[in-house]
Amino acid sequence: MATILLDQMSKGLAVWALRGREPVALLPGFFQLWYRTNTGAAFSFAEGRTGMLAVFSAVISLAVVIWAWRLPPSERGLRLPLGLILGGAIGNLIDRVRLGYVIDFLDAYVVWKGEHHWPTFNLADSAVCVGMTLLILASFCCAKADEGSVTPAAGSGAESACRNEARKKGARGFRGDEVVNTPGAGGADEK
Repeated sequence: MATILLDQMSKGLAVWALRGREPVALLPGFFQLWYRTNTGAAFSFAEGRTGMLAVFSAVISLAVVIWAWRLPPSERGLRLPLGLILGGAIGNLIDRVRLGYVIDFLDAYVVWKGEHHWPTFNLADSAVCVGMTLLILASFCCAKADEGSVTPAAGSGAESACRNEARKKGARGFRGDEVVNTPGAGGADEK
């Protein structure tokens, strides 16, 4: 909910302060605020397909809600990345339904042999990217924990999820704990 609120408030401020004006340089040569509209997906992909993107965003949002709802208590740490993804998807969905386009205003660029701009983005896009990065990192931690070779950060959410996966598979030595092999768990004692 916080992601949606921050996204919508920041877009409202962008409309009020930036629409119809020149970009505002915050870090000249690197980063500026610049009001833009986008009828495509993140980074202007699928430009002009607002209806299709609205339906896609709604379906993805529903899938994320179901996934988060079904998470076992041991995997609560995954709720943060899923919440960021959901908040970002809903933030941009609100724009698509209400306006027919998404408001973007964050512009990263470099000046080297001309100006080279990254596609303009917003807080919702950032939340989706950060959420996806956290999910990917958690999946790598779990994959390595299955082999007993990586220890995710304590309290990261990935830690408890990986510990449970390791127990299910009968791994030994996860974070100094010995996980007891149980029949049917795929452990080394199974014949």
